[in-house]
Amino acid sequence: MNSRRFICSTRPSSCCNGKALLVMSRVGGMIGKVCLKCREQSEHVKKGELPELQCDCCGETLHTSQEEEQHRNYYYKCAKCDQKWKLAILLPRWDELFPYSGLAADQDIVR
Repeated sequence: MNSRRFICSTRPSSCCNGKALLVMSRVGGMIGKVCLKCREQSEHVKKGELPELQCDCCGETLHTSQEEEQHRNYYYKCAKCDQKWKLAILLPRWDELFPYSGLAADQDIVR
């Protein structure tokens, strides 16, 4: 899993009940989701909203986990081949696709 991916949340957005795209919201690995219908509403993501993915190396279903010390960065891990991917590096940055993200801090906004 070396390239960026468009991955949607398993739950719709709370604003429009539309599909919500997962994006990197903050430097350091925080992810959020942005409504694809109104393209303005951003929300935090819970572990239960992450879709099932298969390992690119062996095809096994990946398990999701969080970084122990910070409880905010999500990872996909393959139990069979012991590969591990930080979810944020697989996702587009919010500012590559959307004009605003309420989850971004001022220092994350490129002007």
